[in-house]
Parts: sequence; structure tokens; C-alpha cells
Amino acid sequence: MYEKGIHGVDFVICNTDAQTLNNNPVSNKVQLGVSITEGLGAGADPEVEKKRN
Repeated sequence: MYEKGIHGVDFVICNTDAQTLNNNPVSNKVQLGVSITEGLGAGADPEVEKKRN
């Protein structure tokens, strides 16, 4: 939707991987689990999310 140029919408990208966030053109970014993943991806590992709680 972002690449299609849809107007009137605020886009936000959320990810654990800092590189993925930096390479995405969306300006509103939220990095998740920084203290757990140290900026790397969670590798689709649900145990990483459990450690956050």
C-alpha cells in the first residue's frame, strides 16, 4: 500500500531487525525487543517474545 502511494494513511513498520527497518522507506518505525535481540531479527522464534514478558 505504501508503494502504491495511498494517501490519507499513516504507515508504521514494526520489526526486531534494525537492518530491515533501515532499508524500509516508511518513515514511522518501531524496533521491537532491542534488549533481547540486540537489533537482530528474532528468527521467527516465539521463545524470543516469551522472554520479553
